Amino acid sequence: RESVVQQSQLFVAAEIREFTVRFPAHKDGDKLQASLAQLHAANDKPAAAMLSWRKLLTLYPESPIRPRAQMAIGDLYADSLRDPKKAIDAYQELVEKYPKSPEVQTALENSARLFDDKLRQYALAVEMHERIVKLFPKTPASLKSLKSIAKLQRDRLNASEDAMKTLMRLSSMHGGQDGVDALLQAADFARRDVKDFTRQAEILRKVSDDYAGAKEAPQALYDAAGVYEDTIKDNAKAIELYKEVGTKFPSHKLAKRGEDRAAKLEAK
Repeated sequence: RESVVQQSQLFVAAEIREFTVRFPAHKDGDKLQASLAQLHAANDKPAAAMLSWRKLLTLYPESPIRPRAQMAIGDLYADSLRDPKKAIDAYQELVEKYPKSPEVQTALENSARLFDDKLRQYALAVEMHERIVKLFPKTPASLKSLKSIAKLQRDRLNASEDAMKTLMRLSSMHGGQDGVDALLQAADFARRDVKDFTRQAEILRKVSDDYAGAKEAPQALYDAAGVYEDTIKDNAKAIELYKEVGTKFPSHKLAKRGEDRAAKLEAK
């Protein structure tokens, strides 16, 4: 069955080639050329598919599907031809030549992925993600890119301080549960990586300030007080925050525990 399908595709491809030769100025020539490229790709002929896409770009300078052709060229290099550098070049050419096309976001995402996974050029991967954040702010794409930037900065570039700043930016830009999670992660980095416990406590308190309605807010504020008490050894600040738990979240189970802890510290 597969051979029959393949034979049919080859026949259609031959017909399209003959038609485009006979009628090079046909109004749907670009679409036919795109169909030919797709048939070649389906028959595992990436070089032929590449040639067809390039012909489309050469022969149809006004075609609205040129960005799609440029994207397909990048995808061929990235996947079938396994040439990540040329793939990135093709994607970047798309971004430069067709900055308003809907393919730009995917081209930048693919470039970031190749810089990260294939070329191990992590700073350039961050640069691609930053372009996404700039071009598509407050979208799921920018949220995903900010998370990727923070991960690259911490895990690949050994820059936990920068990762913390990125997470703070994510929280400010996107808010919601993603914002809460970003601040909690930043506080964890401050504790484990940077060993800046005052910063850890400040970020935990920021959770309760910026996201008072979040389920994590009372615990974050209580934990901030605990950092001041146990690690920083600033009892005055610890007392202030323990009391604040009771003031801000009077119905929460940690309210009384915070008040009791504040009273014990005051009694010392």
